[in-house]
Amino acid sequence: MLALAGGRPQAQPGTAPAGSARRLAPREVLTGTVGATGSDHQVTLAAGDFVSITVRQQGGDVALAWSGPPGTPAMTLDAMDDEFRSERFTTVAGTAGTYTLTVRAARPSAFGPYAIVLDAVRPATTDDRALVGAEQAFAEARHTRDAGKAATWPPALAQFREARDGFARVGDAPGVLKATLEIGITENYMSAPASLDTARDAVAQARALDDLPTLGRGLRLLGNVLVARGDYAGATSVLDEAAEVLGRAGHRNSQSRALNDGAIAHRRRGNAELAVERYERALDLARATGDGNMEGNILNNLGVAYKNLGDLERARDYYERALAHRRAANDTRSLYNIFINLTNLHVRLEAPEQAKAFAAEALANTAASGDPLRRIGALVAAGNVERAL
Repeated sequence: MLALAGGRPQAQPGTAPAGSARRLAPREVLTGTVGATGSDHQVTLAAGDFVSITVRQQGGDVALAWSGPPGTPAMTLDAMDDEFRSERFTTVAGTAGTYTLTVRAARPSAFGPYAIVLDAVRPATTDDRALVGAEQAFAEARHTRDAGKAATWPPALAQFREARDGFARVGDAPGVLKATLEIGITENYMSAPASLDTARDAVAQARALDDLPTLGRGLRLLGNVLVARGDYAGATSVLDEAAEVLGRAGHRNSQSRALNDGAIAHRRRGNAELAVERYERALDLARATGDGNMEGNILNNLGVAYKNLGDLERARDYYERALAHRRAANDTRSLYNIFINLTNLHVRLEAPEQAKAFAAEALANTAASGDPLRRIGALVAAGNVERAL
């Protein structure tokens, strides 16, 4: 096996045969492709050395695993849930020896290219240890937060703020940016008034760092905050820019999401035709990137848009396609919304038996989920059917 390489950084990315462990040299860029099996990258450290390794996701969503000499703790990292923002691994070695960072796909459909670079190896300083602590707080916050569980949001928010402050103390601007963005996302989940200023701050930081993937995500956040506040004119402008930025970054999956978000804002602003155009573009991108959840959501959203345009038969067609799609995936959360939409649509179509059947499915769905707010919504839909008969 080759010794740790030294000397000047190479001008071109390095490559290695598939399946071989590659040695990392400071600032040398190595490229790879996340596939069904992991790729190993090695570095030799002295006890007390600080190491920082960045994996730039370029279309594959990676997860990292760190292992070392016998007796050293193994660690894993998957702090970024998309295919274009970077994962950064930092630690301080407790034992001298050779360590391995394994890059693998975060999920079965997350294959794609990446680049890896050894940012630094040196005897750990106080600031280095503080940076490791900030990265750990950030990763723990991502692990804590669950978008569907409100009880996880306050502790995650506190951890993200701890991470941001830690990054700020050591002057790590990219770290401050990624923590600020996640603070804004969490505040938006909580409908916190501070989310607007936080989103604007994240966008400004991303522009200053010329970080297109994070700028696109920040614009999506800002647009969704504006939607929640009823500022549909501001939201459509911001979300259209988000889709354009993410397209330039080559991030097709996030571009699909931005187009879908923008379509919702356009529809609520009363521009159903513009909404349909954006939904259709989003649908093509969701299919191209294999995002089944987004495909089902967009099919449902197209049904809503065509209902707003008064084309009830086309609306029914899209709702039924969404229903079949989400049934096949056993996506009970999305199915609830589709059942409610089909209930209300069949009331308008003066088809009471079908409306009753879908209202009953919505109620059964809420009984299985135990969500009281959804049960109320299903009861309201069933009441609408009775009043319409």
